[in-house]
Amino acid sequence: MCGRRCPREDAGEGRRRWRALDLGTTLAFLEADAPRVCCKQHRVVVAAVPWARHHARCTVAFEDQCCWWAAPGREKATVEQFLDLLGKERCAQLELISCDTAESIAAAIQGRCPNAIRCVDRFHVIKLATDALDEIRREVWNQARREGHTHAARELKGARFALWKNPGKLTDRQTIKLAEIQQTNKPLYRADLISQQLRDIYRVSYQEAVQTLDAWLAWAR
Repeated sequence: MCGRRCPREDAGEGRRRWRALDLGTTLAFLEADAPRVCCKQHRVVVAAVPWARHHARCTVAFEDQCCWWAAPGREKATVEQFLDLLGKERCAQLELISCDTAESIAAAIQGRCPNAIRCVDRFHVIKLATDALDEIRREVWNQARREGHTHAARELKGARFALWKNPGKLTDRQTIKLAEIQQTNKPLYRADLISQQLRDIYRVSYQEAVQTLDAWLAWAR
C-alpha cells in the first residue's frame, strides 16, 4: 500500500497474528490489533504494519530468512551453491541437517558437511513405510487374483485408502475394512501394524521414541 497516514475507519477484524523467527526451538508469533483506515487513494483498507508486508501472514524477517538461500532447481548444484555460501567453516560446524530423501541433497551434504548427520523429515519417512505397505497389498492382491479369489482381490484393491490413512481419521466403512483384513489376511494386517507403529515414534517423548524405534526396527526386520 501507499504507506500514508490515514484516519481510522474501524477495528477491522480485530487482532491479527504473524509467524515470526523462532526463539531457539520455540515457535514465535507476533500479535497486534489490525484496524482499518480510510485512504484517499485505496479507500478502506487494513492499516499497514512495519514488521510485515501487506496481506502477509509472516513477518518480514521470517520471510527474508526463509527466502535467503532460495534458488531455482532441485539438483545437486543448487544445494552445493547454498552450502558454498555458508562456507567451509560453518558447514563443518553443522551437526544435523533435516531434509528429504533426494539423492542430490545427500550427495551435496556428504561432500560439503563432513560432520553432519542427515535427518530425513517425518513426511518422507512415513511415505517410505506407506509405499512398502502398499507393495505388500499389491502382492497379496495379485496372489488372490492368480488363485481365482475374485471377491478377496476386489476387497484388497478397495482397501488401499483404509491402509494409508491415520487410524484416527478412518471412516466407519474403512474401520470395518481393516477389521476384515485382520481376520482374513494376517501378513497384510501385520504390515499395517508395523507401518502404524512407525507413526507413533513421532508422537512420544525423545526417550520413548528411542525405545519405540529400537523395538520397531527389530519387529520390521
